[in-house]
Amino acid sequence: LKAAKEVVVPILCNIYNASISTPCYPAVWKDALVLPLPKIPEPKASKDYRSINKLCAAGKILDRIVYESLIAHVEEQKILNSKQSAYRAGYGTETALISVVDEFRLNMDKGKVTILVQIDFSRAYDNVQHDVLLKIFEYYGFGIKVVEWFRSYLKCRWQCVEDNAGNRSSKLQVLKGTPQGSVLSSLLFSLYINSISNVLVFSNYHMYADDLQIFIDATVDTINDAISKLNVDLAQLIKWCNAHGLSINSTKCTAIIIGSTRRTAQIRDLQGVPVVRLGDTVIPFELEVKSLGIFVDSVLSWECQTSKVCKRVYAALYQLRTAASGFPPHIRANLVQSLLFPILDYAKLAYCDLTADRKNKLQRAQNAAIRFIFNVKPDEHVMKYYVELNWLKIAERFEYSLGVAVFKILKSGVPAYLASHFRKRCDIHDVSTRNAPRHFHIPAYKTSFYEKSFVIQGVNFYNNNIDLFDFNLTIATFKKNLHSTLHARYTSP
Repeated sequence: LKAAKEVVVPILCNIYNASISTPCYPAVWKDALVLPLPKIPEPKASKDYRSINKLCAAGKILDRIVYESLIAHVEEQKILNSKQSAYRAGYGTETALISVVDEFRLNMDKGKVTILVQIDFSRAYDNVQHDVLLKIFEYYGFGIKVVEWFRSYLKCRWQCVEDNAGNRSSKLQVLKGTPQGSVLSSLLFSLYINSISNVLVFSNYHMYADDLQIFIDATVDTINDAISKLNVDLAQLIKWCNAHGLSINSTKCTAIIIGSTRRTAQIRDLQGVPVVRLGDTVIPFELEVKSLGIFVDSVLSWECQTSKVCKRVYAALYQLRTAASGFPPHIRANLVQSLLFPILDYAKLAYCDLTADRKNKLQRAQNAAIRFIFNVKPDEHVMKYYVELNWLKIAERFEYSLGVAVFKILKSGVPAYLASHFRKRCDIHDVSTRNAPRHFHIPAYKTSFYEKSFVIQGVNFYNNNIDLFDFNLTIATFKKNLHSTLHARYTSP
């Protein structure tokens, strides 16, 4: 397409305009080629494969054009659920985790526990009912042409499977589901489950695509009542799923009670605590669960999470020593940045309350990467190499990520569920200090549980570094300035 763009682009523009105005999606662009990729070395059943859909490139461009218009409309009209964090600018797994984990910390600060249930849907995207989705478009006030365009887009789709030898199966019609491989798929699914929170009368929740977290707080005295209310919401959730053609894989759902060591021990000692039920299935309470890629334990110690991160870093270093030991230092540094830093950095602001011991554990893992790059002996100090590489150590990396996250939230106002915690001090109190109009109010807390939350640390970081936060700057410039400020600690006398 790029090579022949002068000829192709005008033709495609005419097709795209005709598709949108007609409204009709070109039938030839609806056919999908499914490539089964093995999940395991020796696959034996269909479940051992991951299907990858190949769609027509010209059709994917049209999908992108429609997506940009659709996402702009749903954001402007505030149609999407405020607690849906998937595939939205300024949102992500980290912001979702920050929001949920800070709720846990706040409940712990109040002497409460949180009962969390993580819902696993069975092939959620593949079970979207087209007629139900079109009704949802009508419900949110989309015009007839828009609804008809999406009807044409969803209906009469066909697919076939191609194996490694290039052999293709006969074509089968796709009767339900959002088209895999299309940028529209994720947004359509978000709209499809947008109303799921309406059935949750007693519980709080958060969504990331088809990952649904439902939670409710309780004291030791009200734990029985809280679990009973949670079960009522779960029963209503099942009814909602049945009405929308979705099913819950109860065997993969998890439950955990999160609180202080004292409160969780008190609850374990109680007799007759109700169980969490999903239909006929009992969801047992676990001591730790995996949530959006990180491990959350019942007391938020982050022991398992830091151990898993370090284990992955050392495993990657072992492979790098085998494959890249002969590479020059600058190549090895690039490999560490590309392969190891994403492991160290993923969603780390969700566990911003690490103890000094656990930060040191992560620091030793990062130091091991430095030693790999420069072939440094185990007993040699590595501080000079951080200066040479212009890299930040673990403590400063946390501060850097915290500062960048706060800057993005305050500059854009999203996600709203985090931005709402940053309130100007002058809007709450009568204060007369010079910086009062710029400082943010520090929310009240009783214990270190909430003192170490993202919200409190974020507000304090802003108030203590207020001159860095010039919102006329681009994010890239702010990052550069903040990095320089933090890195200067290593070279300052």
